[in-house]
Amino acid sequence: MENTFVLDFETTGLNPYHDEIIEIAIKPYGKKEIYTKLTKPLIKKKLNYKVVEITKITDQLLAEEGINIYTAFNEMVNFMIAHITDKKAPIYLLAHNGTMFDFILLQRLFVNAHKVNSLSENIIEIFYKFVYIDTLLLSRMMIPNRYTYSQNALAKTFLINQKAAHRAYGDVMVLEEIFAKLIKDYCNKNSLDYQKCLDIKYVHALLYTYSFD
Repeated sequence: MENTFVLDFETTGLNPYHDEIIEIAIKPYGKKEIYTKLTKPLIKKKLNYKVVEITKITDQLLAEEGINIYTAFNEMVNFMIAHITDKKAPIYLLAHNGTMFDFILLQRLFVNAHKVNSLSENIIEIFYKFVYIDTLLLSRMMIPNRYTYSQNALAKTFLINQKAAHRAYGDVMVLEEIFAKLIKDYCNKNSLDYQKCLDIKYVHALLYTYSFD
């Protein structure tokens, strides 16, 4: 799947409009390379104990290894540019619950980064090429009538090892596997041509022509 990336953020809380990013991970689909960085919150306050408990990211870890969020943003975009195979085609982003969380964070980060640094034309152009695919919605379409569609539950269903759950890099690796298994299972159940199912444009069209109850 060309021009396709898997994305995940860890944050200081669950509000994508107000909370801050503390870890970024993005991976070109089907490739070994991954960009991942811890990022320091701009507002200096202690992390919520629940965030620390879930992610194992501590204030000390961020102080020692975290970098500025806008530095990380530029590095992330340059990483993406280096791994885009077709400069003229859309760029597909996969994230679980992305519609309600990760995609909002990404768009907010883009706007704020532009205010701070006046982004270059090539970076702005890339953001206008983004096409968003929420794997939570995709799983609802492809596996109807489940009790839960959390990434953790789907990973267990597909027997995927979650070595670093609730860390951005670990979640990206797991989500890539979930997406692959979702596509394969859906293709088999519906007797579809597997090569057609591997076309990201086809997957996107499937999702956005589906009527959710």
